[in-house]
Amino acid sequence: MQPETVRAGIVTCLLLLSCLMMAQSPGGIPNSSLWLKGNLGQKSDNADLLNFNPATTFNEESNLEFPHDIYQLGQATIFTVYKDEVVNNENTIWEMKGEFGDVLLSTESLSSASRNTKMAFSKDKITPLNAEEKSEAVINTYTRRVGSQQLVTDETTKPVLRFGHAASANIDDAFSGLIAEFILYERILKVEERTKLETYLALKYGITLEKDYRNSDGNIIWKKDSPYTHNVAGIARDDKATLYQKQATSSHESGQLVIGAKEIAVSNTENSATLNDGDYLIWGDNGQAFSLENVAENPMQILPKKWLMKASGRTANSVATQVKIDTKILFPTTFDKETFCLIIDRSATNLWTVETLEFIMPAEISPEGIATFNNVLWDTDNSGKDIFSFGLKPNLSEENQVASPLVFNKEEATKISTTASLVTTFQEYPNPTLDGSYNVNVVLEKATNIEIQVFDMHQRLLNTQKGEGQSQYQFSGFINSVPGVYTIMLITPEEEISRKIIVE
Repeated sequence: MQPETVRAGIVTCLLLLSCLMMAQSPGGIPNSSLWLKGNLGQKSDNADLLNFNPATTFNEESNLEFPHDIYQLGQATIFTVYKDEVVNNENTIWEMKGEFGDVLLSTESLSSASRNTKMAFSKDKITPLNAEEKSEAVINTYTRRVGSQQLVTDETTKPVLRFGHAASANIDDAFSGLIAEFILYERILKVEERTKLETYLALKYGITLEKDYRNSDGNIIWKKDSPYTHNVAGIARDDKATLYQKQATSSHESGQLVIGAKEIAVSNTENSATLNDGDYLIWGDNGQAFSLENVAENPMQILPKKWLMKASGRTANSVATQVKIDTKILFPTTFDKETFCLIIDRSATNLWTVETLEFIMPAEISPEGIATFNNVLWDTDNSGKDIFSFGLKPNLSEENQVASPLVFNKEEATKISTTASLVTTFQEYPNPTLDGSYNVNVVLEKATNIEIQVFDMHQRLLNTQKGEGQSQYQFSGFINSVPGVYTIMLITPEEEISRKIIVE
């Protein structure tokens, strides 16, 4: 194929993309002049994924050129998402030329040959898990304020945006890695606008920001509060921001902890879950080690590494998630699914006493050591946050079996079999409920007939629902009565468990 044909095809693609994106704004910030994302070259052989989203791969022999129609770049804000696979070396990411002169972004600096300038910058290094340095995904935000002077008047100068390496660059300086997104505004964005756009990019690509996160309405959805400021990631839907992230992992610890709505898929687009606009689930950890420790005065072992889960949005606490964690990377030995568990502190007090915790057992631990937890709900108490970790299920005697919270708290249990419980998950939500509507999620160790009963404040039976022959159930109901505290009873052939639900 001739170069002219390739360039004509690229121009056509850019025009089509521009038409499609007119109604879309990254981060909810309108009027971007250039917005390129995903598989920039439209070729399957150079496509890869960054946090389950498409990105373009580059090596020392590859680059991509795009024409553009930007002639005045006196004021600009440019966002670039990339992941450099070659550390400790200055590599060219992109170069932009036109009548305004030239601008070149590398992994270590921002420079312009026409203006004879070079601005070096340093990226904060996060200590890797091992002694070897590793590549990081980066959001680079460049603000340009140089006036409107045109430096190049040669009519033969062709405006071009080149990714991968500059035309005059040494092959040793060529970029190897991923480029996922490039956004250019021909103006200086305000601080809040930059934060909205960086939040969109951070959640989309699993990159941790050193600032508060804001949604497209400007509301803070994640605060940079110690100690949970490490490896921030999240799932979210924000239509105004064109953000629809259904599963995520931190780019720094990619694949070690993955959380996704419904069921985690190969890519974000292949995830079949549906989220509601405005719902966010964001998590970050305290930066501690992946090693089991004994908890003082408690019969359990738990990671010192803890995560904060922050929920925002009207229905975020009804999003059933799947959680996967790589146990072989984290721990020196492999645990079976009767031992290893997800531990949630709904009170978010960080006290970590057995009576205040939920212990959720994995659906499976694969031969590769991946532990999978299904139908995990967050913020079931509507407090806006949970703290969670992983560890070994407490070995409780029959005498204190009632105190085991497994999936319920001591205060809420009325009758529990002293044999091993069939119930791995018993959750009611929303709680409190504003209009009396509620949902019940039940997961069992094996297929079993169950019955759900609802009682009023005087223990009068209001409603009964039955399920047969399944290991997972979801029920919906409505309490048409006065505000107060009601009881939801789960009955199996071997045990009865009750939970309180509040109607406001």
